[in-house]
Amino acid sequence: MENRRELAIVLRAVAYEERHRVVTALTEQHGRITALARNAIQSRRFGGCLDLFTASEWRWAERPGAELMRLEGTEFRRAFDGIRKDFDRLTLASWFSELMLRLAPERTPAPELFRLHANALHGLDEFAAPWSAELTARAASIYLGKLMQLFGTQPRLHECMGCRTPLETQAPEATLRFQIEDAAWTCPHCSSPSAPGNLSRRADFAERFIAVPANEVQGFVRQLSLPFRKALDLEAGGGTLFHAIHALFAFHVPGYDRDRLASWSLLEAALEGVTPVG
Repeated sequence: MENRRELAIVLRAVAYEERHRVVTALTEQHGRITALARNAIQSRRFGGCLDLFTASEWRWAERPGAELMRLEGTEFRRAFDGIRKDFDRLTLASWFSELMLRLAPERTPAPELFRLHANALHGLDEFAAPWSAELTARAASIYLGKLMQLFGTQPRLHECMGCRTPLETQAPEATLRFQIEDAAWTCPHCSSPSAPGNLSRRADFAERFIAVPANEVQGFVRQLSLPFRKALDLEAGGGTLFHAIHALFAFHVPGYDRDRLASWSLLEAALEGVTPVG
């Protein structure tokens, strides 16, 4: 049996039998791991370290061939309590955690995913300004955009896919068309008014392209060059942009859309009046 120690962020914890918990967490060097925490319900052995989002140093034992690791102990690092005090931030953090549950590799190093998730939780926890639906859309777009960067599916954002006109030369009020299947956009000159009406051959999309104001795309490019917390401060992007980025993500990231995440309906409610989602 091999003993390990590493910083872990809880993604999910469920009761097992009467006294135990099965806890899934994201780590830097082992990706997504799942461990059995014995006697975690009726004792204070693990304190609050098994609560959702909590970061702590885990000590666990791994037996070759075993499906679950055995959690031996934890040392508390951070609970991100600010997230729990705001329902919309809690919704976002829950959605981020579900994304990692679905997409993070199991027992495989994932340092970039770990840093993105940790930075996003820090950003939601520390953001001082009053929260809003626009901020929810902004944070969700940034998280998805950075995930696409890491998965190698980032859309081509710097120039029109038709005439190669640079993004920065587009007037802020111009309307660009995100071409979902091509993961790119076209400028007003290259966009045909007779474009097909279906986003793709898949039944869960309603149109072939999504129109987005140029200033939102320009701001999104700047956001992707910044750490998550600083990107939140940049007032760029909104509901229309999130609609486009989410459609790109669902189309191009394998495994995301096999079924709807449990927190999606709460995210829909948080974005009500900002963007059409679904």
